[in-house]
Amino acid sequence: MWFLRGSRSEPERALRAPYDGTTGRGMVMQLLEDADDPTFRSSLDAATKASSAFALGAITDEVERLAAENGRHITCLRCARRTLPSTDPASPHVNCHAYALGLYRTLEFQRILTTPDFDFIDELIAGDLLIERLPCDARDNDLVVYRSATGKVTHSGFLVDRFVHSKWGEGSLFEHTLFAAPARYGSDVKFFCPPKSDEVVAAYLAKYGAA
Repeated sequence: MWFLRGSRSEPERALRAPYDGTTGRGMVMQLLEDADDPTFRSSLDAATKASSAFALGAITDEVERLAAENGRHITCLRCARRTLPSTDPASPHVNCHAYALGLYRTLEFQRILTTPDFDFIDELIAGDLLIERLPCDARDNDLVVYRSATGKVTHSGFLVDRFVHSKWGEGSLFEHTLFAAPARYGSDVKFFCPPKSDEVVAAYLAKYGAA
């Protein structure tokens, strides 16, 4: 089973050093090697479960404060708001999978407005719509899929310039290193080639489109 479990000792700001490619071992070493710190990740769990207001972006500052205190990289890309339309990825209508797969941008998603569940990712994998890529070959725009210790899909995001972009629950959008994420997402991480949007939409309609 391929997954990355990091062990960094130097400050994560070193990851901001110039990156000279979008694929290969340099990306793994410079971008994805990250400390899987259970204490820090548990603190993110506590912060993001502290209030239902998290889904509205109310405690983004707390997440960034915890990251700064622990020398980790987490940046809010966009805060969730109750009033955002479903076409906005920070809308409560969009979950991590709809964001990572780009489904929220499609007319089909906007018509149905059913967020894809965790099983949907497994179905895409089983149908060969998501093709796994070895960590040493990880590159920008690859899908990043997290699993719990029991093997259940818990979270997804995508790679952008040495970081993961993902949506935490139905809350805000964050840029973070691989394991600078809540503990509930788990430490088993795999990478997949970007899927074809038309195939993802077809699978989405097959699962959720029946009236």
